[in-house]
Amino acid sequence: IATSRTSMPAAGAAAQEQALSASAPVGFMGAMKKSWPVLVAAGLLMFAVGWLVKPQAEVEAPLRKVLLQFPEMQSIGFPDISDGGRWISFVGADTAGASGIYLYEMATANMLRVPGSEQYGYAQFSPNGRNLLLAGWSNNGAATMVVPNGVPNQVTSDGTWHLWETDETVVYTGFDDGPVIYRVALGGGEPEMIARADTTVAWAAQPYVDGQLPGGKLLGGMQAPNATRHLVAILDPDSGEWTMGEEGVANASYAGRGYVTYQVGNDFGKLVVRPIDTKTGAFTGSPREVLPAMRWGGYNVGTDGSLVYIPQIVNADGESQLFSLVLEPARLSNLSPSTSDETLRPSVSPTANEIALEIAPARGGDQFIAVYDLDRGVLMQRTFSGVRRYPRWSPDGEWLYYHSDESEIYRRRADGSGGEELVLEDAVMPDVSPDGRWLAAARTADGGTDLIAVEMATGRTIVVDSSGGNQLFPDFSPSGRHIAYRTFSSGEQRIAVRPLEGTGYWIVSDLTGEQPRWSPDERYIYFRSTAQSGGVFRIAVETSAGFRTVGEPERIASTYGDADFDVARDGRSLIIAGAGVSLQAGAQTAATLGWWQNWVQSLPDAEGS
Repeated sequence: IATSRTSMPAAGAAAQEQALSASAPVGFMGAMKKSWPVLVAAGLLMFAVGWLVKPQAEVEAPLRKVLLQFPEMQSIGFPDISDGGRWISFVGADTAGASGIYLYEMATANMLRVPGSEQYGYAQFSPNGRNLLLAGWSNNGAATMVVPNGVPNQVTSDGTWHLWETDETVVYTGFDDGPVIYRVALGGGEPEMIARADTTVAWAAQPYVDGQLPGGKLLGGMQAPNATRHLVAILDPDSGEWTMGEEGVANASYAGRGYVTYQVGNDFGKLVVRPIDTKTGAFTGSPREVLPAMRWGGYNVGTDGSLVYIPQIVNADGESQLFSLVLEPARLSNLSPSTSDETLRPSVSPTANEIALEIAPARGGDQFIAVYDLDRGVLMQRTFSGVRRYPRWSPDGEWLYYHSDESEIYRRRADGSGGEELVLEDAVMPDVSPDGRWLAAARTADGGTDLIAVEMATGRTIVVDSSGGNQLFPDFSPSGRHIAYRTFSSGEQRIAVRPLEGTGYWIVSDLTGEQPRWSPDERYIYFRSTAQSGGVFRIAVETSAGFRTVGEPERIASTYGDADFDVARDGRSLIIAGAGVSLQAGAQTAATLGWWQNWVQSLPDAEGS
């Protein structure tokens, strides 16, 4: 049953809903018509006897399906619903461009934006629905607030994948000589480490927790560093021990009544529901499909039998494809080379007929650098030993620069001739200035990375930003006078600009952002952001006298999952590597939310398994 907020408030829509029921077979109904007097008499007798011998069972609420539309929102993502269905939260942007965490009250259809929430990527209600957890990505911490008008209070300044453990504690994945699970109390105090990653599965290096199971154990999982492989796991927070479960299970959530939901295979798999033994983590039945292929963050499951989701269409295998996005007039096309491997980190050559890529082999193995020839449609491998990532062209197109997992920057001739040359140690993410004189990079430092520039001929080093935190993704302006980069400090991830030499520091936008790229005419800075459900944005800038931004960021494309990109040398198009891309106008359809209430109650009772 679909309703629209444009026609009636959600409360009115809920009052007019009808229970969904399955139709009985025609043959059975014909038999019922012929024998109904006898059946009615027998039924009345059985009802009377049953009434006398045992108490009446509580009547379960019916399954209800509602579509909510939010015409004042241009995009939404990462929905959540409070226990009992009073509040819905999501991250998004309204039609005026204001982004952040939004709260929607079902009974009144009132919408409000949480002030100061634009830095967060998602929100989650506490089990009792009284508090909201505001969390972000890329190790930038979390805060909590009282619903609906509280002030966000920082509870941790780092970590990722935060969620409620109880009404008073939050758990998250942090880092202490490797990924670990922490617990932090709302009342304050230092975070407590409760578990490390399980080492029995070599590839499962990144642990995370998705929710609490009956009895106090935590339902979670393990994933490979590139998120291509997942398995379900149960964590005993008292002992720190993991019980490893089935592979191919991503983002498992407890749905109540002995059931879990999960995505099949990866963050873009279809959503299924399956009975589970909540003590051992073993599945006790077959999966049933709930929703077709979804991207992680496009749905949320509550333990009260509720489900909220954003109707969408994504690439079910979740692997990055290569897209060309022509800007004016807007036109999108698929450039993916004929390979089953994942294509990442595109870098367009100065001649614009080749694209350097980081390739993640589908069957495992080290990432390597390859060049995709657009004219011939051929993908040519360029590195052959060790992990090699993040390719960038020299301005003359002769060399490819890239880094290793040992934080070393190398270069090799783009045509594949000659050997690999070590350029710089203790550094990653290279970029070469337009005149070929300077190499910008992120240099490893205590607790983070500094932004540096090295004069190639002399080795002279300029420290551009050593303010603490992580300074990554440097990109020289076409004039070579400025460097745009991603700065992360004090829980904020922003795009910043500094001059190569001299003083000055500018934050480009309040939006979260990373991977900045200048337009060839130096009129825009493009960047990737998780704001407004994720996408590629650009902001107009002026650099003739110092630096300043002009206006607000505009969305160029919506992206599904992580999406790397580069700007073509003519400035007329972008090359995007991601699981899915849509034009800005397509994002308007995201402002629709499906709500299923009591759907788990329609399944057989699996509790106690």
